Amino acid sequence: MKIHRHASLLLLGLLLVGGVLASSQDAVSPASREMADHQCHLFGYLFGEGAGDEQILSILCQYLYDKTVPDPGEFRCMSSPASDASWRETPSRDGWGFGYFLAPPHPGIERPILIKSGAAASEDDLRWNSAQDEIGGFALQGATTVLGHVRLSSYGPDGGALPDPHPFADSLFGRWWLFAHNGHMVPDTLLPWIPETFLEQHPLDYDPIHVDSEVFFRYCLYEIESLGSVKEGLLCACHRVKEYDDFVFNICFTDGDTLWTAHSHGGRPFYFDAVEDSSAWWTSTVWEEGDPPFMYQHHLYWFTAGSMGVASYE
Repeated sequence: MKIHRHASLLLLGLLLVGGVLASSQDAVSPASREMADHQCHLFGYLFGEGAGDEQILSILCQYLYDKTVPDPGEFRCMSSPASDASWRETPSRDGWGFGYFLAPPHPGIERPILIKSGAAASEDDLRWNSAQDEIGGFALQGATTVLGHVRLSSYGPDGGALPDPHPFADSLFGRWWLFAHNGHMVPDTLLPWIPETFLEQHPLDYDPIHVDSEVFFRYCLYEIESLGSVKEGLLCACHRVKEYDDFVFNICFTDGDTLWTAHSHGGRPFYFDAVEDSSAWWTSTVWEEGDPPFMYQHHLYWFTAGSMGVASYE
């Protein structure tokens, strides 16, 4: 796999030009075991025409799969390089999900494709491998974005025991959007921020017992619609949510053409890097190969084939 090692320099230049260079303390995402013990994991993978790589997709998927293995003694490596299983946090065993946009687009199919399971990925090999094969066959042939997620529940019916809801999907501005999240927030705190009229048009899938990630997704969509801008809407939503000290998050948000990410999580680093000539980008909460850049705290990032941007919502 060829990684574009200039991504960190590009990031530094963008931060300096924008006047938003974080302090060294904010730049570091310390691995707080207390917070990390109860978290999901996710990745986003965006690529331009002809830049999708099955090996990179396989590695991103493998790292998520590894996080669902219950015990180091039972660690199983499926296909990509072995990971260090000498210590494992509480595994993300409450389901898994993928979301992707068909590439090239298929006539009559506008919605993104969702593949989900309520089982732990490490106990669902047949469906997990089938999902990867499907993505390889229907997403890597063009330009699009793929999201992956493994869940460790905190909110939802029966205390979180539900078929994996991530990635979420909804439409806005005549486009479909996918959203995945890891972290923690109180859904009933966010819900009053969303007008009832908006929720009537964008109803929650899980109601009256709410999933924090889904409420956050709908709130982001509301701010985007209110401000008429994806960038400004996400900056506004993330700023408001991060004001609560115990609300932490990493998110991936995409319409298939742009991958938007945000990082406000001191206990879960969010890595990213470019591939080849920046025609493809990946972001992930877990990476065990080399030393990729990681996102700055309380910053919004956006990636397109060939470019990236970053802004603070501090």
